[in-house]
Amino acid sequence: QNTDPKEFEWLKEYSTTSRSVDEDISREKSAQSQTQTELPTKLVRGLVAKHDISVGDIVISIPLYSLLSVPSTIDHDPVLSRILGPKAREKYGWTDTLEYEVPLLVIAVLYHQSLGMESPLSHYIDVLLGTPTDFPFLWSNQELRDNTDKIGEGVKKLAKGIQKDLREMYDRIMGKLVTEHSDLFSPPNGGELEGWMYSYQNFQWAFALVISRHHYLPIQDLDYRNAQSELASENKKVVQSTPQHTIET
Repeated sequence: QNTDPKEFEWLKEYSTTSRSVDEDISREKSAQSQTQTELPTKLVRGLVAKHDISVGDIVISIPLYSLLSVPSTIDHDPVLSRILGPKAREKYGWTDTLEYEVPLLVIAVLYHQSLGMESPLSHYIDVLLGTPTDFPFLWSNQELRDNTDKIGEGVKKLAKGIQKDLREMYDRIMGKLVTEHSDLFSPPNGGELEGWMYSYQNFQWAFALVISRHHYLPIQDLDYRNAQSELASENKKVVQSTPQHTIET
């Protein structure tokens, strides 16, 4: 998705060169692609039941604070709670959970990625970094045009709508954070966008992973140490998270 620095007014202050964000994104994407090709492919794991499971049976139960949520990942973090905690959210008008839960978790994922091995979530972040993110809303306009026959006009229209909403979300959230907390969120080296953890491209990547896990829990996320194990069975059942944070058939 092409992005012009002028579209994000708050970023002007931190852009010290005339180079376009397209060039930065291109370099960043190329570097990321090169890194990914050097990593081993992680296979998706499968689950096999040892006995018959009836509809409504609980097959997995996950403690609330083992989930990445605003209360567990932001409100109990010594740094993020100060910047994105309840008082800050009230100050910024980010109190609507339905509207702001996803972007807040996107920021949390990027923040923990920036900590590297010092993050308590470092192993999970490693799993996310190795997860494919080939979502149509991450494609360029040219890629969407070239693949219209494959994905259909409906998906193409939906993808472009998500792109528009995502750009507005980034502008609204990151604009406020860079302005209010430039020491933590602004581009490094006086505005160098290349390698910036909170760039629009990285925000897109984290959004794709958060939004996909917001609706279902990918099996390979359950145990990063065995993420490369072979599928135990060809027969797989779809499971989904319930409001009680359990996974049922």
